[in-house]
Amino acid sequence: MRIATTLAAAMLALLAAAKAGAQPPPPALTPPELDKLYDGYDLRTPYQLWRFWVEAQKGSVTQALVAEPESLPDEGAFGRPLITFKAFGDMGHFVSGDVRAYCKRKPPYDFDRTSCHHVVRRAFVPVDAASYGAENPLSTWTRQNFGPETLAKRLKAAGLAPDINWWLADRKAMFNQQPSPAEILKSQAKVVRVDSRDCPALAKAIGDMETKRLTMPVDFWSVGPQSTLTPPRPHATRWLYSLDLLVAGQFVTLESDGALVADIVNPVFDAAYACEQAAKPQQ
Repeated sequence: MRIATTLAAAMLALLAAAKAGAQPPPPALTPPELDKLYDGYDLRTPYQLWRFWVEAQKGSVTQALVAEPESLPDEGAFGRPLITFKAFGDMGHFVSGDVRAYCKRKPPYDFDRTSCHHVVRRAFVPVDAASYGAENPLSTWTRQNFGPETLAKRLKAAGLAPDINWWLADRKAMFNQQPSPAEILKSQAKVVRVDSRDCPALAKAIGDMETKRLTMPVDFWSVGPQSTLTPPRPHATRWLYSLDLLVAGQFVTLESDGALVADIVNPVFDAAYACEQAAKPQQ
């Protein structure tokens, strides 16, 4: 079943590679070489959209980093992930992660279920494609690979006139022939791991998930009286959770962006985040 709900505000502080805000992201500093026209094109606004395009690729890169289970000595992933999650902002999907059980192998094909523990993983790219005065590897790549002369020719060939409203233009048509940021994003990405063996609060929170209950009506968008959808807060980070549950002996996947599953997931990520912070070196 697939359920859309309103994001629980408490989760905005959890697993934050970038904090949610009430304002849109500020514009990137425009490189000085864009102060002139290129074949009749003012490329300062397309540069802002190029930054959005690069940022939007973080989702697929972070997803690939957690697509496969961890490789742990003498252990294997036991079953499906309990939870998978993604975070979305104004520029798209930018964080991916999961919560998964790992157990010692019991040859030939079984696991020692008394040895199981859980690992929370969060993959993200902590640098911005924009420059605000201080460069980072991704912002440098973004500026160096914009290629104003070549881009102006491509825009003209694609039939995108210089006086178009760039914010309404097809970004794929604008940038699909630009260099891919995949490699630079991979090089800057990080995966944070919290193991329940090192975090008793996490182990308890995961165990407590099965004490929770889900209560909800069956309500389809196109059946019966029209439902009311609650829009997301503008410019807020949205977290999307997918839970693999057992219902009457069958797997059921529940996908929600917060409120419905808040009582289940919040304690888990609260505990993981607290242990992550506690493990950081003291300044």
